[in-house]
Amino acid sequence: MLEGGIQMKKIVWIYSVNLKGMGLYGNSTTMPLRQAQKFQETIKTNLPSDVTVDFISYDTSSTEIPKADLIVYNDIDSRYLSDDLKNNGIVIPFKDMISNNTREIEKKILLAIK
Repeated sequence: MLEGGIQMKKIVWIYSVNLKGMGLYGNSTTMPLRQAQKFQETIKTNLPSDVTVDFISYDTSSTEIPKADLIVYNDIDSRYLSDDLKNNGIVIPFKDMISNNTREIEKKILLAIK
């Protein structure tokens, strides 16, 4: 909790997917490493200070739903995720990620987390 009683909000972003910890796959892995790092830094920096973002690689063999106020994943990799998980999150167009359209992504996240 922040000063003044503001409740922190946690976002888990499924940035890549794997199978039992082996071999990252999914479309986010096609982004060059530096571009991916810069994208993640920009998202974290531009969201309000009461929002934290954890970018993860999700094990598709798991039935566990990450504990978060909001789960984010991209539209192309959504085919690897269970319906239960998808029902607890929002989908972001992969084209917005690869084109670094962070403003649109941030708007969608802020609307969903309120």
